[in-house]
Amino acid sequence: AYLGFGIAQPLSTVLLGYFPANWFGLGESLPSGSAFDWRTLILNKKSTNRLLEKGQDYSKNLTQKVLVLRAEDDIWLTEKGVKSLLQNTYPNMKPTYRLIKQSESEKNEIGHINFFRSYNRKLWNIILKELNQ
Repeated sequence: AYLGFGIAQPLSTVLLGYFPANWFGLGESLPSGSAFDWRTLILNKKSTNRLLEKGQDYSKNLTQKVLVLRAEDDIWLTEKGVKSLLQNTYPNMKPTYRLIKQSESEKNEIGHINFFRSYNRKLWNIILKELNQ
């Protein structure tokens, strides 16, 4: 993580004016500000809480229901991490957790960034079903 977001991300972002995430297999390119926010999320132990310290933090005021999706094959987003985020950063939200199994994907592949790929279109029904309730 440090090599990518500690060295490559800031260097390439400063030189190019954006972060070419696709060069590193991390999805689409990111605008400079977003890239540095991701750097904070990844390298700072407080992660999201550190990012929220940079501006007005309303996270404790959120009391809505929320559908929290996690892919079975997502190596970055663990069950422990997701639950910690909801408990420590958004303690007043009312989460419903849903693990999406690889077998639910036509390509047997979801990972951290492939949920919205066209080959996973049928997975989008998970969200549509929740919105229609």
